[in-house]
Amino acid sequence: MYNNQTCILCGNETFHTELIINTPDRFEIALGIEQKTYVRKWVSCDKCGLYSNHNSPENQVKLNEIGHRYYEIDFGKDQLMNRYNKLISLPIENSDNFHRIQRIKNYFNKSLIEDKPSLKKNKILDIGSGLGIFLDLFISDEWDATAIEPDPIAFKHLEKISNGRFNVINNVFKSGLIDDNFNLITFNKILEHIENPVLLLQDARQILNKENGLIYVEVPDLLTAKYRNQNDNILGSLHFNLYDPYTLALLFKNANLIPIKIERIEEPSGKITTYGFAKI
Repeated sequence: MYNNQTCILCGNETFHTELIINTPDRFEIALGIEQKTYVRKWVSCDKCGLYSNHNSPENQVKLNEIGHRYYEIDFGKDQLMNRYNKLISLPIENSDNFHRIQRIKNYFNKSLIEDKPSLKKNKILDIGSGLGIFLDLFISDEWDATAIEPDPIAFKHLEKISNGRFNVINNVFKSGLIDDNFNLITFNKILEHIENPVLLLQDARQILNKENGLIYVEVPDLLTAKYRNQNDNILGSLHFNLYDPYTLALLFKNANLIPIKIERIEEPSGKITTYGFAKI
């Protein structure tokens, strides 16, 4: 009845139902998916513990075709700037992005292999940049930044706010898209949207600086299914998987990356999140 019958991390085929959702979310409603006999399940792998979103094949086909309509459905065509202005104006203590930037920069600086800082700028690639708040607050004179965003509405928004301060590429990230070498590659709340994130991390690995390079991944934690309301956006139809520290480490290893720091946190927004750093 449901897709994703094999765990993407360990290949196991037996699952335990953790949460049953009986109401379509706003994306499904926008795609014409009706209530009637609707049912969707969050299940856990009996072997590694990964949480997977099991939808009906018919509904999943519709969701896979959402494409450029994501931001149109989520915020409306003309509302991205309003949302951006609201989030970037949050006080420091309430900003997920501020705390994200602090932990990334602090860990990156501690992890530098070179004894002396290089005269060259470090390079950061942010994959799936969305509203661009993270890069906008992250960049400084020490960094050259590139944003990748496949959604055309978000891409136009990113071009506007970047004002030439960082590069913006309107495409889906894949092997061969960029001929460069980065010190930091970031996936902020991206991999849960990807059915097979192992391949995506393997592609990112190809353009990571082998000596002074880190990949940073931040994903919704599976505890969301246990402690948050089932209408929470994290439990929505567009997310394939939820992780914890163990399964994020397993994801890194499957992509031939070395996990070096992984932690579960509660963000200022109340989101339960697992983040991790990995290297080659």
